[in-house]
Amino acid sequence: MNAATGIINVENALHQNFLNQKTITNEASITCELYISYLSRMVHTKSLKEGLAAVLPCFTIYQQIGDYILANQTNKNNNPYQDWINTYGGEAFANSVKNAIEITNKHTVKASPEQINNMNKAFEKASKLEWMFWDSAYNKESWKI
Repeated sequence: MNAATGIINVENALHQNFLNQKTITNEASITCELYISYLSRMVHTKSLKEGLAAVLPCFTIYQQIGDYILANQTNKNNNPYQDWINTYGGEAFANSVKNAIEITNKHTVKASPEQINNMNKAFEKASKLEWMFWDSAYNKESWKI
C-alpha cells in the first residue's frame, strides 16, 4: 500500500510540474481518456487480480522507456522532460516495478485457470492501450470535434 501511495504522490507532483510549466495541456487526448477509462473500469469492476494485471503494463513499459532514454540520451541539459526521465528511469522506479510484479505474481499463484486467462487478457489489452497512448502523444492527437 505504501508503494502505491508513494508512486501516486510522485506522479501527481511530476504532472503538476508539467502543467505549471505549460509543457502539456490540461486536456487529455481521446486515446488517453480511453486508456484511463479502461484502467478505472478494470480496477473498479473486476477482481483484484485482473485490476493488478491491467495496471502492470503502465509500470513495466514506463520503466523500459525511462531506462532506455536514460541510457541513450545525449543531452540532459535543458531537456523539458528530464524530470520524467529521472522519475521513470533508474533504480528507484525499477524497485517499484519489481514490487508491483511481485504483488501481481503473488495473486497469480492463487488464481484459477480462468482468472489467469482474464489476467492475461487484461495485461495484453492494457499493453496495447499503453502503446496507443504513447502513439497519440507522439502524433499530437487532438479531439476531432
